[in-house]
Amino acid sequence: MHWYLRRQFILAIIGIPIILVFIRVVRNESSQTFEEFLHNYRTEEYSGWVIDKYVDENQNNFQKVFLKHDYGERVILFNHETGGLFNYIEVGDTLIKEYGTLDVKILRADFDTTITMRFNWKER
Repeated sequence: MHWYLRRQFILAIIGIPIILVFIRVVRNESSQTFEEFLHNYRTEEYSGWVIDKYVDENQNNFQKVFLKHDYGERVILFNHETGGLFNYIEVGDTLIKEYGTLDVKILRADFDTTITMRFNWKER
């Protein structure tokens, strides 16, 4: 029975710090405020034409849009946008997102429109 208690003690010594580190990491990731969250989207800027888009099932169902621009290609993620922008975008569209705004201009052969990104923020 003595070896059993020693084993339990060693597991507790190892397990408690791991659990504490996990709690700290989760708490830090979830401490982002809504304003900080929006700031990340507002400060992003991009423009280019859509060459592909899909939901990446191998990577947490990320909503990925691939843009081609003068200097190469770029992937834009629309994971937290809840207004349906990702579903509205089509291959061949031109997207323009300016710094400091949540508006995305969509240019197609037959029309142009601007959609403001919307988010459903849940306290984390």
